[in-house]
Amino acid sequence: MSTEPADSATEAEAIAAAADRTAPAVDAAAALSAPAGNTGTDWAPAASGFADDDYFALVTARPRADAIVITVRGPLDYETSDDLLTTVTEELNTPPAAAGLSLDLAGLTVCDSMGLAALLTIRRRTAASGLPLRLLHRPDTLDRLLDLTGTTEYLLGDEHDGPGEHGGS
Repeated sequence: MSTEPADSATEAEAIAAAADRTAPAVDAAAALSAPAGNTGTDWAPAASGFADDDYFALVTARPRADAIVITVRGPLDYETSDDLLTTVTEELNTPPAAAGLSLDLAGLTVCDSMGLAALLTIRRRTAASGLPLRLLHRPDTLDRLLDLTGTTEYLLGDEHDGPGEHGGS
C-alpha cells in the first residue's frame, strides 16, 4: 500500500463521479416548463428542490378576441407578484382591446400581502380602463384574506357571490 499523498485532481474527480452516481439528474428546463395541470414528482423531481406549492406559472388565453383569461398557478407573493402585474399590463396593451379580464385562481396556493397588493393594483388598472375584473375559482384562503383586509367588495363588487366565482370547498 502506498503512503504517498493522493493526487488532488484525481481525488476531486472521484468525489464528483461518486456524487453524480448518487444524485438523480434533474432537467431544470423540463421542470420549469411543466404544464400547470401536473402535480407531484412527474414534473419536478423531489431531488430538484422544487416543492409543488412553490412552482409558479401564468398561462394566458384569449377565448375570444376581446376576453383575457390569465390562469395563476402556485404562490402569489413577493417573488411572483411583479410577474403577474407585467403579464396583465402586456395583455391589456395588446390589441385587440380587451372587454374584460379574468384571473383563474384555482391553482393559487398562497397569497401574501404583495400578492394582495398586485390584485388591488390590477383592479385599479382595470377600473381606470372601464374593464370588468373577475377572480374565478378563488380558494377559501384567498376569500378569507379578502374578508380580513376588507377588500372583498372592492375586488369583487357585486360578483363576489356569483355562480362559478368561488372555487373553494
